[in-house]
Amino acid sequence: RTPSRDRLSALEDAAARVLAEDAGIVRAFGNAARSRVSRLRSVLASTGLDLPRPAAEPPMGGPLVPLPKNSSGGFDVLLAEIDLDLSEAARLKVAARAVPIGIPLAGELDPTSPFGYRMDPFTRSPALHTGVDFRSETGAPARVTAAGRVTMAEYTGGYGNLVEVDHGNGVATRYGHLSSFAVAPGERVEAGAVIGRTGSTGRSTGPHLHYEVRINGEPVNPVRFIEAGRLFERGGG
Repeated sequence: RTPSRDRLSALEDAAARVLAEDAGIVRAFGNAARSRVSRLRSVLASTGLDLPRPAAEPPMGGPLVPLPKNSSGGFDVLLAEIDLDLSEAARLKVAARAVPIGIPLAGELDPTSPFGYRMDPFTRSPALHTGVDFRSETGAPARVTAAGRVTMAEYTGGYGNLVEVDHGNGVATRYGHLSSFAVAPGERVEAGAVIGRTGSTGRSTGPHLHYEVRINGEPVNPVRFIEAGRLFERGGG
């Protein structure tokens, strides 16, 4: 073999080693992206919501032409797969922002009355409780649990001062017995924004926050959303 052929062979070997190392890094990055997609899907699935599917892919076609054996097609395929995973992770993260998986009060939540059937505190007879009550000192900031638009901020009888936020896809949250409002109807709010201050207005026996999640107008247990939010946070968001 000639010296030039030896040098060419050495360069090819070095290039192959670099490509193999790069492929290893890309595979690790791809595994992380797929893990993120899987975790986000699990979080959203745990809420029970039927979120919109992504738009259908554009129509494509043509004859199948295999890649040459000496091409870098394998590396390009890895990059294409990662691009798809990252796009899906970004879509799911946007979807998660519109799902009420946040915490409505700062600190450790202290539930005083669960969702579902209970003995009404005024009539002492069985009644449906459409949300969860959390203990709170008067004046504590109540925070919206997902991005959305305020549809109500007014006194409404049994709820007292009530804020309702529409999050899209038929999902809404309610925050009752507030002592004051920090938002107005029509206002756009981001997750974690203060929408009012806790209190004991309306049909209430003491200062607390009544928190509801509604899907297509029907109340559902907010606890499953709160638990989904904790799972989301444990995985890094």
